[in-house]
Amino acid sequence: LARIMERRSDFETLSRQREQIFTSTWAYGLAELTDIFRMAKWLTTVEDRFCESQLSDLRVINKLKLERFDVGINEALTLCGYALFMKVGIKKQVSTMPTNLIEKFVEPFAIDNNPSHVPGVPLI
Repeated sequence: LARIMERRSDFETLSRQREQIFTSTWAYGLAELTDIFRMAKWLTTVEDRFCESQLSDLRVINKLKLERFDVGINEALTLCGYALFMKVGIKKQVSTMPTNLIEKFVEPFAIDNNPSHVPGVPLI
């Protein structure tokens, strides 16, 4: 059974920063290496702030603990989920990927990389 858990967030400043960066990105593109680093830094900053906000919200943490989840599902590229699982006490975890499997992620599990389908590549 699924239940909705709402939590208030205040990311007005991040929204303004996002708008500024994406506006300039579309105007100038990511041709310059400095633009790529600036975008990566911004994305890291956003991820860090969201993570800190989630992990410091004791009301939500306690509510999640009371649920006594058997397993947690997290996108492998979003590391905050693993920290949240540790804080809540979820021992069993499943990692998901929104793209085709990346060799570095699956090598430790002896899973073959089968790039038979690569999203975004036209099939000719």
